[in-house]
Amino acid sequence: MSKLLPYVCPKWAQNLNHIPKYRIQLANPDTPIHRWSLPGTPSKFEVSIKRDDMTGSTLSGNKDQSKIGSEGNLLLDRLCGSNMYIVPRKSPYETELKPRMETLAKKLREETGKEAYLVPVGGSNSVGLFGYITVFEELISQGLFDQFDDIVFACGSGGTAAGLAISNHLTGSRIRCHAIIVCDDKAYFTDHINQTLCSVGLDTVHCQDILDIIEGHKGRGYGLSTSEELEFIMNVSQQSGIMLDPVYSGKAARGLMEELRSNPDRFQGNRILFLHTGGVFGMYDGSLDSVVKAETKDLVHMWPSIDSSPE
Repeated sequence: MSKLLPYVCPKWAQNLNHIPKYRIQLANPDTPIHRWSLPGTPSKFEVSIKRDDMTGSTLSGNKDQSKIGSEGNLLLDRLCGSNMYIVPRKSPYETELKPRMETLAKKLREETGKEAYLVPVGGSNSVGLFGYITVFEELISQGLFDQFDDIVFACGSGGTAAGLAISNHLTGSRIRCHAIIVCDDKAYFTDHINQTLCSVGLDTVHCQDILDIIEGHKGRGYGLSTSEELEFIMNVSQQSGIMLDPVYSGKAARGLMEELRSNPDRFQGNRILFLHTGGVFGMYDGSLDSVVKAETKDLVHMWPSIDSSPE
């Protein structure tokens, strides 16, 4: 049986270019939205969270920053028997990654007769765009327009930001979209999203008119954490039960909290929706170990026998 299902594009997006004909059901949709007690949030704001970390645990994205062992997402790759081709960490996409991918695809085609699909960084192209157009349609069905004033999310490659901002524009929504960047800079993402707009036929629309790109929260850089960021992640998990990863959602949530406190006027209202985009296996790359051990050492108790009290 074919895994291809017809892709039904929302009516408000049917004039875009490059609309896919088919889709594959990988994620579990209709993830919940609920109030979120994000530590440090000023009392005038109400923060809720869209739980797209619940779309399927093994589909959280390969964001592991550890050495090539069996930690984090690399454990999933190895369990699935995936072939992994290692490249230099900071390889530029256009000049290094893409040519390597094309060479590998040619080699696989010659050796196996199979065609390979080259996924750009973060899946952030005109095809991947429609994933977040679908998410926006889901958000509409969950009361986005009536219940929220602003939507906030992490931005690491630009795909999520482009999909949500374009959807917000096409529907005529008055929601304000905020992308908290965890790598690169505002100029890079502005250029990338403007290119995406042109590719789908929205060449008269400009990124700066439909999206608020927020800098200042990437810390030491992509995939690199400060002790303050890791302590924030642990504090959030203890106080709210929400698990954040160090690469994306942790930095974005901390950035949201800091912006609400220091720059509240950038938000158009007080009803904030944070989109949790997943990445839970990024918590298991070892970066949180030292913080967890230090913060929970008094919570580990020895209870040697049934006749004694715990120490």
